[in-house]
Amino acid sequence: MKSQQYEAELLAAEKANRAKTELLASVSHEMRTPMNVIIGLDKIALSEPGISDTTKDHLEKIGRSADHMLGLINNILEMNQLDKTRGSEYDSDDGDRQRVFRDPREHGF
Repeated sequence: MKSQQYEAELLAAEKANRAKTELLASVSHEMRTPMNVIIGLDKIALSEPGISDTTKDHLEKIGRSADHMLGLINNILEMNQLDKTRGSEYDSDDGDRQRVFRDPREHGF
């Protein structure tokens, strides 16, 4: 009886993990395209002659923030790919998690 319950719970957990993996991949890909547009438009705006120092400062902050977000999105996609190829295990030490999800204040946000 316990064996059947265990098997059912294991199958449910595996199904939930597959759904999570698919959702992360989909959402991450959908976020990457608009983030690339933001980065591109920010670079174009920064190259405009005659922008004020204040506007330049704001645009540089937007660029750093967008680059940071794109890095997070890419890290999610990378972890998701590892999850797919290695099963549901992603063996990351705390140092890797700290690198991936570091404090945004380090970037001047």
